[in-house]
Amino acid sequence: MAFLLVSRLKKLVAAEGASQAGGHVPPRPENYRHTAVILALAILALRLVILSNQAYPLYGDEAQYWAWGQNLAWGYFSKPPLVAWLIRLSGEMVGDGEFGVRFFAPVLHFITQMLIFALGRRSFGAPVGLAASLIYGVMPGVAISGLVMSTDAPLVMFWAMALFFAQRILLTPDQASVSRKNWLNVMGLGLALGLGMLSKYFMFLFLVPLIVTGLLMAMNQHHRAVFKQLVRQFAIALAIGLMIFAPNIWWNYTHAWVSVHHTQANAGVITGLLHLNSIGEFLLSQFAVFGPLAFLVLLLGFWHGRRFFTRYFAQPADPAESFTILLYLSCLVPILFIVGIAALSRAHANWAGTAYVGGSVLVAAYLANWANWAKMVAAPPRPMWRQKMRQHMMAAILLSNAALVTVIYGYHDGARLLHIQLTGRTDPFTRFEAGRVLGRAVSRIWLQHGMIPILTDHRMVYASLAFYMRPAYMIPSPILVDYIGTGDAPADHFQMISPIAQYRDQAMIYITAPDYLYDSETGGHEAPPILAHFRKSEIVGTITIPLYPDYRLRYRLYLVQGQID
Repeated sequence: MAFLLVSRLKKLVAAEGASQAGGHVPPRPENYRHTAVILALAILALRLVILSNQAYPLYGDEAQYWAWGQNLAWGYFSKPPLVAWLIRLSGEMVGDGEFGVRFFAPVLHFITQMLIFALGRRSFGAPVGLAASLIYGVMPGVAISGLVMSTDAPLVMFWAMALFFAQRILLTPDQASVSRKNWLNVMGLGLALGLGMLSKYFMFLFLVPLIVTGLLMAMNQHHRAVFKQLVRQFAIALAIGLMIFAPNIWWNYTHAWVSVHHTQANAGVITGLLHLNSIGEFLLSQFAVFGPLAFLVLLLGFWHGRRFFTRYFAQPADPAESFTILLYLSCLVPILFIVGIAALSRAHANWAGTAYVGGSVLVAAYLANWANWAKMVAAPPRPMWRQKMRQHMMAAILLSNAALVTVIYGYHDGARLLHIQLTGRTDPFTRFEAGRVLGRAVSRIWLQHGMIPILTDHRMVYASLAFYMRPAYMIPSPILVDYIGTGDAPADHFQMISPIAQYRDQAMIYITAPDYLYDSETGGHEAPPILAHFRKSEIVGTITIPLYPDYRLRYRLYLVQGQID
């Protein structure tokens, strides 16, 4: 499929170039739109087929979001509610198994891909829109995110939607329509901001490029008149977004601001000097997330694009230039923000995922060297050989990323075909394997002990048991209890909704957090510290899950009764 999409793109670009050079009839915009839709649908279908045929057990966060969705609320301990709502909705639509939990992940990325096409087409032309949508579609990071239901999929989609409506507001053809006919776009921007905030608090960062773009317009005498008419539009959109988000604020207020405290702790500052190694690790990880060649070209685009900021104040007003600034900042700001977090503590590779909505468009425009981008960077006309080189670079980006995606999607099948024995150190998907087996093993011991409440102090264990010990898996649903000491603040959502207080005098089965054992490691055999808080405790079983010849998980189960504190 990678060769087909590159071939189709090169034919369209070649036809476009021939029309500019020799008067041929250029491809119609509909051709690019149809190609973008067909290829995006093909990618969506591929991901849905993979999800339906390779039902990996849920990893802990997915099971946790599913468990949240069983009790709908306006907020949860560590995240806003939208991911739990979507999982609940997809479960009602297509079933409550692994496929149902993950159904919306590829669908949301499909919508994002089409929004990126629209962004590129309107600002730089249909060929750039098509190329940008393909760059996003074969991103290695999106290849993984498209098979896993997390907060990233809805966040990135609403980030793209916010850019889409902001673009339409900024590029309104005439001033009259800005004040009279643009309210649907204003409401769309407000909806995207509000739902994005309900997806992940990171959406608040979108306000930074939006505000900075507005300030630059206000400082530019050529754009000041447009800014004065637009500022009210953006203020109303922000007000709409905050109204949509307001119930989550109220939920946090009534729950002691637990999400705020968790977010602060999650990005907490580690004492000491700047952590240059964390910065380096994060930046290197972005070559894997966006693709090695794509991220390299993006960095070059950042460097060359800086020239525009020195020219922006000296040329006549053009709304397209203001949106290009917003697009540029919407890519740069998330990366710099996460670099700052990495310098103070640590950062995960996916935290800057929103950057690659604008990044895909900028890379496509930079390589296409379309008129708007050339004007932006004040680039002189390029020799033909350099234009050809950029076309080949675009093909190299798509093919290299498609190759990486092929490796990701066919990792296990390829290993079996090549007779390669995977190990715990060579299989990146080990975190997906344990939940289903754990649920079945615990259920047997639980039934032997009269189906008494199950206690744990590990949220991932709680979530996995909540999903895999239920009627859908032919097991009666157990009472699950999350341990919290007397007077302690909740450390996760399950401690808020199922504390131990009402079961403290009952007999319970306590399940430890897993021991991760490699090779001949036997792990510690000392009693878990939590047992000191019960009058009675005895070990009743050990569950060992041999995932690979060199790697296994071990859980210990204790019968406990009578909490002391």
